[in-house]
Amino acid sequence: MIRFFRHLSLLLPLTLPMTASALSLEQAVASAIDNNPRILRQYSRFQAAIKDSDAAEGSFYPSIDLQAGVGYEDIRYKTGNKLDYFTRERTTSALTISQVIFAGMRNVAEADRLDHEAEAERLLLISESENLALEVCEVYVSLEQAYQLVLLAERNLQDHQEILDETKAKVQKGLSSKADLAQVVSRYSSSQSALLIARRQLFDLQAQFYSTVGMNGENLVSPIIDQALLPSTLEEVIQQSQTNHPELLSANADIEAVKQEFRASKSEYWPTISIDAEVHENDNIGGFDGRDNGSSIALNMRYNLFNGLRTTNASKASGWRFQEAHAIKDQATIQVIEQAKLSWNAATLLRQQEDILQVNVDAAIATDDGYRKQFEIGRRTLLDVLDAKIEVYRARQNYLNTRYDRILSEYRLANAMGVLMYALRVDYPEQWKQDDADE
Repeated sequence: MIRFFRHLSLLLPLTLPMTASALSLEQAVASAIDNNPRILRQYSRFQAAIKDSDAAEGSFYPSIDLQAGVGYEDIRYKTGNKLDYFTRERTTSALTISQVIFAGMRNVAEADRLDHEAEAERLLLISESENLALEVCEVYVSLEQAYQLVLLAERNLQDHQEILDETKAKVQKGLSSKADLAQVVSRYSSSQSALLIARRQLFDLQAQFYSTVGMNGENLVSPIIDQALLPSTLEEVIQQSQTNHPELLSANADIEAVKQEFRASKSEYWPTISIDAEVHENDNIGGFDGRDNGSSIALNMRYNLFNGLRTTNASKASGWRFQEAHAIKDQATIQVIEQAKLSWNAATLLRQQEDILQVNVDAAIATDDGYRKQFEIGRRTLLDVLDAKIEVYRARQNYLNTRYDRILSEYRLANAMGVLMYALRVDYPEQWKQDDADE
């Protein structure tokens, strides 16, 4: 904050007026999160994973089935030399209840696996939001930078317009040559071209902003990240990245899910034991007239002796998926640490460069003022004045570019640590924090 006010004097002529309808970076991020189809797609995946987990929990409860049928039954049987033939209407009905009491812990492992998969999808949702928030930061900061560069180019053109008007007046009075006027016209045309380039870049970024945020990028507020959230050492950045980054947390959840998949595959080596009860009521069944009612309850065991090595191969496949999950996490860790280092280096060096360029702007402004005064008393040429104006313009332009690059590097640093949304004070919806969100 102190840095911002210390440098504000360099940008006061370039600052956009604030209005009641100003759009902050935080508002832009919240709008993008609410409306972007990428977030909706990942949220749908998260909710589907939750329902898969809920479905797996149904295996802990008994299965109750009702069966009923009505039809005809043909009976042929021979009594002595006589062949009897009957066609009867038959009805069947049965209610069965089956409760698995042991299945090699397959149901427990499957429920745990799907819980971990739902958690992995939730963390990927947060990761997607963090990345989208960074995209919004990039386009927001770039658009704010483009606005400032347009204002800077307009001021540069105005400065050259003043010099052009003064030179024309001097030429008319015979106090300046046509060569001087041609030189000023050339610089004025270059200033016009620079303004057109700045406006074209602004228009391109406005279109990109609308595509990313879903709103018009007007009346932006100069973004400032809370410096207290940024660590003071690279080691702290790496540690927080490994602790907080949602992609790494999601990779850990995937590893746990594969562990439970392996555990579930081993359950086939154990018998399945269940309690099965049935109540039936039939009529005209099996050649017997009248009702056939009954009930039964039994403790049953099913133990597979051979299934074509399916269980063995499924266990081996789960083992390889476990190795894959670890490799994915290791690769994600490398990428996260690399991004953390790149962001830290950029933020650190750009802060230093910003301070240097501040001195450069101050020196260029002082040179411009001095040359202008010396020109009025004949100690400097018009070319010196024009060169000094260009130096001021370039110094301010370089300072602006570096300042906004530094701001972006700090947002990228927060993203590398997995805390960008927190740094922006944009909270996640409650549905993203609970596994039973949409119940």
